[in-house]
Amino acid sequence: MNWHLEKKVRNNPAARKAFNELAIQVFQLSFESWYENGYWTDAYIPYTLMDGDTATANISVNTMKTIWNGQIKNYIQLGTVMTAPPCRKQGLSRFLMEEIKKDWEGRCDGMYLFANDTVLDFYPKFGFSRQEQYQCSLPVLPQKGVIRKLSMDKPEDRRILKEHYQMSNPFSLLPMLDNYPLLMFYLRSFLKDCVYYLPKYDAVAVVEKAEEENTMICHDIFCRADVNFREILNFLSFPDTKRVILEFTPKETTDCVQTPLDDDGTLFFLTKEDNPFQQQKLRFPGLSHA
Repeated sequence: MNWHLEKKVRNNPAARKAFNELAIQVFQLSFESWYENGYWTDAYIPYTLMDGDTATANISVNTMKTIWNGQIKNYIQLGTVMTAPPCRKQGLSRFLMEEIKKDWEGRCDGMYLFANDTVLDFYPKFGFSRQEQYQCSLPVLPQKGVIRKLSMDKPEDRRILKEHYQMSNPFSLLPMLDNYPLLMFYLRSFLKDCVYYLPKYDAVAVVEKAEEENTMICHDIFCRADVNFREILNFLSFPDTKRVILEFTPKETTDCVQTPLDDDGTLFFLTKEDNPFQQQKLRFPGLSHA
């Protein structure tokens, strides 16, 4: 086989096509519309092993910025881990992991990824340690108010979203910063009908009904820090909502029920500095999952 490593997939049409073909084969997912809409930036860097014009394996580097204990942290999230079925068990993922560590260790505050149950023994070989994530839920009392659904097909509504995203989530213990393109990966596809604007609080939120009865999922909230978190949740709640599941860890956990998160893949973390998950019951925000 004539393997070579491609690190500039985005701007190489042939490599990008091969990358998307592999993603469709493995995940039934294409990144092409994300690219065409201008959201694929330097923050998403596939490391793609090519055999001629065919992508055989990939691990993508996602640069992630957050705040922990009042300090900016620059992490690397590894994602889109995939190998073509005929090329598995040939050490391709190991090669890519070693290449990524060589390029990025010393340039970030830590690396992390979410692994499925079939590879739990693989990542500790590279120094990653398994961490528990916790999900918060809390009771709500639905309140009537003016709420407008934002259309992700309308430039004006996307402008409102982006302006509020830049305010970040003031209620989150581990907010993600400066990664609007990753947010739009979700909001131009899976969650495009779940974006709302609350004029009273000048807030934008991403919420949807859960499959569980009387339950709402709040993926994220973007607004100023001087508004009331619980009031926003009450206003966002559907008339039959009794409980909200938070896809982020709130700073204020009074009345919150914290349970181990078991449907987001197993978190593996690598850092020589502070490990937030050893200090508090946390989760990475759901909309930051690459």
